[in-house]
Amino acid sequence: MRLLHTPGLLGVLLLLGACGSAGLSTGPTVPTLVTVGGGQRAVVTVTDLDDVRDVAQSGERVFVATDHGLLVHSANGEGEPSRVTVTDGLPSNDVTAVTTTPEGAAVVATDQGIAHVTPGPEAFSVAVQPSPPVGRVSKLLVDAQGVTWACGAEGVARTQDGGWVRFGEPVACTLFAPTAEGDLWVGTSRGLWLVQGDVIREHGITRGIPEGFVRSVVQVGPGAIMALLQGPGDTKIGFYDGERWYAYTLAEFEPRPVALARHGGHVVLWVPGRAFAVTIDDTDTGVPLTPLSRSELRGVRAYRARITPPDEVAPPEQGDQDLGRAPSALAEVQQGQPTIDAPAFSVSPLSIPVPDDLYALVTAGESLFLSDRNRGVLRLGAGEPTLFQSRDLVDESDLQIAVDASGNTWVMGRGDSVGIYGDGRLERVLPPDGVVPQALANGTNGAYVMTRVETAPVAAGEGAPAGEDGGAPAGPHTALLRLYRVSTDGWTPEFERTVTTQTPLVNVPFFGIGPDERVWAALRVVHESGAGARMRGVAVLSRATESVVYHRRGATPETDGEGALSMPDEIEAIDLGMENYAWFPSLSGAVRLGNSQAVVFGEARGVRGEVVSDLAVADNERVWLAAAEGVGYYEASNFEFRLPRVVQEARPIRLAIDGMGNLWGAGPNGVVYFDGQNWQTLTEDNGLPTNELMDVEVDGAERVWLLARDRVLIFGRRSAPAAPAGG
Repeated sequence: MRLLHTPGLLGVLLLLGACGSAGLSTGPTVPTLVTVGGGQRAVVTVTDLDDVRDVAQSGERVFVATDHGLLVHSANGEGEPSRVTVTDGLPSNDVTAVTTTPEGAAVVATDQGIAHVTPGPEAFSVAVQPSPPVGRVSKLLVDAQGVTWACGAEGVARTQDGGWVRFGEPVACTLFAPTAEGDLWVGTSRGLWLVQGDVIREHGITRGIPEGFVRSVVQVGPGAIMALLQGPGDTKIGFYDGERWYAYTLAEFEPRPVALARHGGHVVLWVPGRAFAVTIDDTDTGVPLTPLSRSELRGVRAYRARITPPDEVAPPEQGDQDLGRAPSALAEVQQGQPTIDAPAFSVSPLSIPVPDDLYALVTAGESLFLSDRNRGVLRLGAGEPTLFQSRDLVDESDLQIAVDASGNTWVMGRGDSVGIYGDGRLERVLPPDGVVPQALANGTNGAYVMTRVETAPVAAGEGAPAGEDGGAPAGPHTALLRLYRVSTDGWTPEFERTVTTQTPLVNVPFFGIGPDERVWAALRVVHESGAGARMRGVAVLSRATESVVYHRRGATPETDGEGALSMPDEIEAIDLGMENYAWFPSLSGAVRLGNSQAVVFGEARGVRGEVVSDLAVADNERVWLAAAEGVGYYEASNFEFRLPRVVQEARPIRLAIDGMGNLWGAGPNGVVYFDGQNWQTLTEDNGLPTNELMDVEVDGAERVWLLARDRVLIFGRRSAPAAPAGG
C-alpha cells in the first residue's frame, strides 16, 4: 500500500491492497441458457415489481422505500415483508425516501408528506408529520444530534424548534453524506456543500468542481473526498484533496457507473454486474485513470446559511430538478488530451456479487444495499450477502400475461399489481383512481384488465357482516366490474356491468375475451359458511346488452339469464380458442360450453383421473389437457393419454401453446415441450433454475413465462440452433 501525498493532504490512505489485473472485464455477465427446441433461450429471473428509491436499517428491521409503499423486512431476510401503505395511514403509496431514528422508528417521505412509522407488537403505528419546504423529497437523515434533514427538488430543510426550516438557498438536492468529523456533505445539481454547523462551504462549478450533478460522495481522509459527478452528457470521477479538484475518467469503459461507495476498506466504483476498486497507482496491476482537469487554488465560497421558515419560502425557480437521472457513461478521453499534473489512480476488478441490473446503491452504516431491478435489494456487509425481496410479482398459482396493440407485455402480479415488461424490465403501472385490478387477459384489440369499481375486493370471509347463523351474509350482493383496454398510452374504459351473487364477491381471479368480444369472467365469492371462499362458475358480460348471463352449478335461464347453463362451479381457467365453444378445466373434468349445452368430460368420458388443472386449445382444434393422471388431448371426439412415459412422469399441471403451435407444460417436476413430433423435458439437470413450477404462459414476443413458488422465469426468444457438443 502507499500513501497519497499532496500539498493539502498528508497521509490519506484511499485503499488497502486491492488485487487486480492488467485489463478490465467490463462486458455483461453470461446469462443462464437452456437448450430447447433445437435452440438456446436465455433465462431471466424476476420476483418484484417494486421500484426501490431508498433503504434504511435499524436493529431487527430493514425499511425499503418503494413506489408502492414502505416494505419492512426482517434484518435476516427471512419471512415475508410487511407493506405499509395508505391503508395503514401513509399519506401516499409513492414513498421517495426513508431513514431511521435511534428508537428504531422509520421516518418516511412520500409525494404527499412525511410520516413516522413505529413498529409495534402486532402492527405499525403511522403518524403523519408536516412536510419540509423542499418539494419532492429524495433523501432523509437523522443526524447524531437528533436533527432530521430533508433533501429535495427545491432545496434542503432541517427540523428546528419542533418544525421545519429551509436551510440555505433553493437548489435541487441529491444526497447527504455525513463525515467522520461530524460535518455533512450535501450533494446538489449544482455542486457540493460542506455543512459545518450553520456554515456552508460551497463547491460550485466556478470553484472548480468538474461537474455539477453529484451522484455519490466518499470520504477518503480529513477534508478529502472522491465523488461521482455527472454532467449533461457524461460522468467523471472527482477527487478533492482539501484544496483543489481533479477530474478523471477511464478509457474505453462501457458500463455506466451507478455509484462510488466504500466497501470492505475499498473505495469501489459500482456498475451493473461489476465492482472495481479505485487505488493509488503504485503498481502495474490496475488500469490507470486518465486525469482530465485540475482546478486552481482559489478556495471555496463559505457563508452562513440562510434559515427560512416554511411560510416564508418563495415558490421554486425553474431549474434543474431532475433528481432521477439515469447513470451516464464515463467521459471519453479526447484526442490530444493534455498531460495533467494530478495524483495517479487506477482501478482493478473485485470479486464482489453485484446484480447485473444494478440501478441504485445506498450506504447504511457498515452495510451497502444494492437495488436489483425486479429482483429486490442485496445487502453487502459483515457476513454473507442477504437478499430482500417483496415477491409481489409472484402469485400463488396463476400467471397472467397479455400483449397490447403495440406489442408490450403486461403482467398481473400479486394482489392488485399490474406491470409492463419492456427493455428487460418490469415497471408497475398504476390504475385509474377508484378501481382495483382483478385480472388480465388478451382480447381482439390487445391487452385488457378487469377491474372492481366502487369498493375494494372483499377478503375471503371478511368485509361484510355475518348472517344470523354465523355464515355468509344473506344476498343478493352486487359488484360493479369495469373492463379497460390498456396500453402505454393509458387505460381506456370499454364498458362496465353489475354482477349479482348470493354471497359477497371476493374477486375475479381470471377472465377471457372471445372473438365476439364477450367477456367471460370467473367469479370467486365468500363461502356460504362465511369461512374462506369458493368459485361460482363464470359470468358472461357483453358490450351489446346490460344483462349478465351466469353459467354455474344449478343455473337456469329463469334465474341466471337467457342462455344460462348448469356447469361445475370449481373452474381453474378459461380457453376460448375453439370457435363457438368455451373450455374450462375443473375439479370435475374438462367442461365444454357451446351449442346450447354444457358437457363435462370426466372419467366416464375418457379423462384420466377426472380432475383437470389446465387445458389449451391448439390451432388444429386439438385440446390438450393436464389431468390428474397425466397429459392427454381431445381430438375427433376422442381422448388420447398414451403419451411417452417421461411426459407423464413430469406431471405438468399448467399448459400453454406458443405462436408456432408448440406445447409447453409446467409442473412440480419441471417443463415438458412438444414441437409436434418430439418431446423434451427441462429440469435442473439440464439447466432449468428450478423444477418447482406452477404455471406457464407465452407472450406475443414468443417469450415463455414460468411461474415458480418464489420467482418468475422468463425464457427469451429462441436463438440459433445450439452447436453440437465439442463443436
